[in-house]
Amino acid sequence: MPTNNIFIIFGCLICSLVCYSEYQKNRYSDTIAEAMTIIETQALKKLSRRELYRAAMQGMVAQIDEHSAFIDGREDVSEFRESLDQEFGGIGIIVENNEKTGLTVVTPLPETPAANAGMQPGDVIIAVNSQATRDLSREESIKLIKGPVGESVNIEFRHRGDTDTVSADMVRQVVEVPSVEGDSRDSTLHWTFRLEQDPRIGYIRLSTFGEKSEKEISAALATIDGDVNGLILDLRDNPGGLLNTAIQLADKFIDDGVIVETRRRDGRVEDRYTASAKLEFDKQIPMVILINGRSASASEIMAACLQDHGRAIICGERSWGKGTVQNVITMENQKSILKITTASYWRPSGKNIHRSEGVTTEDEWGVIPSPGFEVKLTEEQQFDVLRYRNLRDRKNIGLKVDQPIEKVEDPQI
Repeated sequence: MPTNNIFIIFGCLICSLVCYSEYQKNRYSDTIAEAMTIIETQALKKLSRRELYRAAMQGMVAQIDEHSAFIDGREDVSEFRESLDQEFGGIGIIVENNEKTGLTVVTPLPETPAANAGMQPGDVIIAVNSQATRDLSREESIKLIKGPVGESVNIEFRHRGDTDTVSADMVRQVVEVPSVEGDSRDSTLHWTFRLEQDPRIGYIRLSTFGEKSEKEISAALATIDGDVNGLILDLRDNPGGLLNTAIQLADKFIDDGVIVETRRRDGRVEDRYTASAKLEFDKQIPMVILINGRSASASEIMAACLQDHGRAIICGERSWGKGTVQNVITMENQKSILKITTASYWRPSGKNIHRSEGVTTEDEWGVIPSPGFEVKLTEEQQFDVLRYRNLRDRKNIGLKVDQPIEKVEDPQI
């Protein structure tokens, strides 16, 4: 057979394989498109093509696990990015919904439009852009207050104990949402990172692992500058966040060894992250990490790392048990986000802390407190801890705490 014919046959085989491969991919997309058309034109309930597309995407990612998601719509995408970027356009206040007074300021954040306008802890927000907050839900009020950076919003508020109303136009600015808190605030409303009852003990609360958490932790550590007899890092109720931030924070406390590994679905090691030689906190100073059943993901990476290296005592309750890594992919020109689980992470001891379906309390998962440091709480006791912390925070900024205060999520706007 002539050589040219062999090349022609070989080329045809390659072309056929490529075409078959594309057919295998496209036949499902064609079927999905056909189903969307049938539903759009014949279903009793009228649904737009965008709604059908969103449902199809959400259905696909739901087959991966509960941590994967399809986030659609500019508002939802914006909120998702805000949670990671730790910033948004607002006036810089933390509020709660008080049944007696209405939308109430817990504290204005220092050096923000709200603080500059004279807002104080306990102020009641009467109206936003002439819309009475009494007629709005908390979420609706927050949406009115937040908005594009550089645009003005009018806030009518009343100081605690006053009858007169103050009206102020505030220009929204980029408000940074702190992820690091201390035990109490000073006279300027800044956090102090020592226990109020015993300043020899450092205390840092971390609510999430965001883009700015690494710098915030460094700043907090700088304020105590190793001048303590011990350090408490509170990761209770911390749901996690960015893997890279967890690695950066763990690296501040150890100077050698593996921090965490990530592995693909075939078990192959994808990345191995190790500590640098630089320390930001003296290794000789004892350290305790507080966790509970709602400490997850990045919280578990950091707690497991410092536990395996013998750097910290873990105190509290067994953690949640989320040992998977999600990759965030922006789609449709920033209109949607695909968040999918792509890997699992493994602690320095070589164990995966993920709580898989069907496991029992006898199985090895999560981060277990160090021997002798397990503190189990009932649901009522957990509520009491949250309520106490909320009361302490309010007392530190001068709010009255003689009446019971229900624990609420305090959105920062």
